[in-house]
Amino acid sequence: MDSMTSRERMLALIAGKPIDRLPFVIQWGPWPETHKRWLTEGMKHPDDWQTLFDFDSYGSFVDVNFGICPAFPEEVLQDEGETVICRDKFGVLKRDRKDQSSMPAFLDYPVKDRKSWEAYKWRFDAASPERFP
Repeated sequence: MDSMTSRERMLALIAGKPIDRLPFVIQWGPWPETHKRWLTEGMKHPDDWQTLFDFDSYGSFVDVNFGICPAFPEEVLQDEGETVICRDKFGVLKRDRKDQSSMPAFLDYPVKDRKSWEAYKWRFDAASPERFP
C-alpha cells in the first residue's frame, strides 16, 4: 500500500477501510521549556516538532468540537505564588504551576459516582450545535 496523507489515513480509518499504518497523533505539545530549547538548538519554526517527530495532523480538516461541550469556564480559584488552584475546561480542580513546568496536581474531579456522571454526561451530546462552529 502506498503511503497515505494524514487526511487520507484518518478518513480511511474512520470508514473502516485499509490504512498504511496507524495514525500517530498527539493530544498536546511538548513542555514549554523543551519547546524553547528546541528553538535555540535549531528548530526553524515553532510547529516543526510535529513534522520532525512524524506526527500525523488530524484536526485541521474537520471543524468539530470533539471535547466536552460546553466546556466549564476556566477559572483561577486561589493564587499561591508560584502555583494556582484552578478549574479547567473539563471541570477538574487542580494545582498548577504558573510556568507550567510540571504536571499539575489533580485535586478533584467532576465525576465521582453514577449521580455525578448523570449530571456531567449531557456535555457529550453529539447533536449539540456548539460542536459545529
